[in-house]
Amino acid sequence: MQEMAQKQGQINSKAQGLMGMPNGASGGEGQSMARALARQQRSIADQLEDAGDGAGGDRAAQLAREARQLADALDNGRLDGTTLARQQQLFRRLLDAGRSLEKEERDDSGKREATTAKGDETFTPTGTVDPKAAIKFRPPTWQELRGLSADERRACEQLDFFYKHGVGYAQEMASRPQTIYGIGDSPVGLAAWLLDHDAGSYARISRLFVNGESYGDLTRDDILDNVTLYWLTNTTVSSARIYWENKFAFFAPKHVAIPVAVSAFPDEVYQVPRSWAERAYPNLIYYNKLDKGGHFAAWEEPELFAAEVRAAFKPLR
Repeated sequence: MQEMAQKQGQINSKAQGLMGMPNGASGGEGQSMARALARQQRSIADQLEDAGDGAGGDRAAQLAREARQLADALDNGRLDGTTLARQQQLFRRLLDAGRSLEKEERDDSGKREATTAKGDETFTPTGTVDPKAAIKFRPPTWQELRGLSADERRACEQLDFFYKHGVGYAQEMASRPQTIYGIGDSPVGLAAWLLDHDAGSYARISRLFVNGESYGDLTRDDILDNVTLYWLTNTTVSSARIYWENKFAFFAPKHVAIPVAVSAFPDEVYQVPRSWAERAYPNLIYYNKLDKGGHFAAWEEPELFAAEVRAAFKPLR
């Protein structure tokens, strides 16, 4: 079960990246990638069915049916938020099933197993920023992963995907900010650099321009206005230098002592769990997990963002 959970987590990360592509799994390269993921998903189903004939019993058979249904969805190009949510739920169920089976085996042998991670097993997100090296993320060990809550596991999946597929722009600006002069000399180059920040927002901006699909409160003109501000003020390269000058680890707790409010948006690079926010900000006075909004929440959902600011700091008035 543990091995299958790890494989499912890898499939989930790839599916999330595929969904972030402009055309998703609907055609061309995306469709081929979706079918490759379907084969991997079906392989997990086969393994679960084999497990159902042994010690896993009905539990493994139920998981196998879910894995096979997900494989069919991927084969048919049905990759959306619902499919991703089902994949993540399957990952958690596999993880929990593995933990339960291991506990049963240990109990049978008269040994006691802790049900949550303690001490050094507690996972803290971190990353390194070194202009001479790559920006890195240390994913949780299997032992640490078993002790995480569902929100923490989801955040780890998001961080793992970001560091593998979405941190290239930050690496360039952290190591060679002056090399990107080209984006200050070409409006098209500038637009391309700004719009391709993360897979989620890039896909939604693409669908807004190509298909006219809504993206929060943003319009095409709003996005072009933002690019134009950088162009007219000639601040493309200088705005990148903050990545060079920052020497702190990405996402790691900074132990900020002043009153802090956290609004956790679902389409952010990762949706920070309350437990991580409390660890990073000892004086956390407000936390809210929202159902919409991303990395540019104040831009995408201005009314929602303003309401969050009011609710967070009202007690301090």
